[in-house]
Amino acid sequence: NFNESFPQIKTTDDLLGPLVYLSSSSEFRDLRMEPNRKLAVDNFWLDIAGNMDNARELIRVYYNRVYFANRYFTSYKEGWKTDRGMIFIIFGPPDYLSKDANEEKWVYFTRKNSTPVEFTFIRKENHFTIQDYELNRDVNSTGIWAEAIRTWRRGKIYSPDTQL
Repeated sequence: NFNESFPQIKTTDDLLGPLVYLSSSSEFRDLRMEPNRKLAVDNFWLDIAGNMDNARELIRVYYNRVYFANRYFTSYKEGWKTDRGMIFIIFGPPDYLSKDANEEKWVYFTRKNSTPVEFTFIRKENHFTIQDYELNRDVNSTGIWAEAIRTWRRGKIYSPDTQL
């Protein structure tokens, strides 16, 4: 049972929580400690975006992805807090998805016939839900994750198909 507006993002806490993916530990701690969290969130986006128009676009895309993560990946916790939600927020919807009884594979195609970016989620045993998936963390995906975060932090929406 989540807040009354769930899965929509309407409160300051709804805006703040998902920033954990884009901020450092100390930045996130500082954001949470600010007396005016709404202003702190706004300033976070303005700082990385560089201007108001770009900040609006980043906010629109990021929080739409949070909304859809909440809508489609919620199980016993909000969808944005799940591994599938995290990948969806940062990378967007996959270009290709395959699913069987115990696994989901998300594929993002890249330019210039590069190797596609793939994420595999394994269903976990959970007595409360059948929607509990865990990302099969691969050491090879660390670089692509870091690049995605750097791109967002430079004020651009990350998409694997626009990367060289």
